[in-house]
Amino acid sequence: MRRRLREQKKRSADPSLVVLDTQSVHVAAGAPAETTGRDVAKEVLGRKRGLAVDVLGLVIAIVVLAASAHENAAGSPSAPGPRL
Repeated sequence: MRRRLREQKKRSADPSLVVLDTQSVHVAAGAPAETTGRDVAKEVLGRKRGLAVDVLGLVIAIVVLAASAHENAAGSPSAPGPRL
């Protein structure tokens, strides 16, 4: 579906540029300790979610990591954590 939308906008099917951003979020009480961490810079105990979008704002990838993971890990294909 994303490829079709990109082609309708006169773009190539595969993006040449992707923007990645992360956000640390609190988790509910009782969340498994192995999937959470502490973001020291933002003083958040929880998880970090990363979102990669193309220049049209179409979602390329989503990743969820422990908040203690560095932002660079969100862009790594070998980063632990669920991906969509």
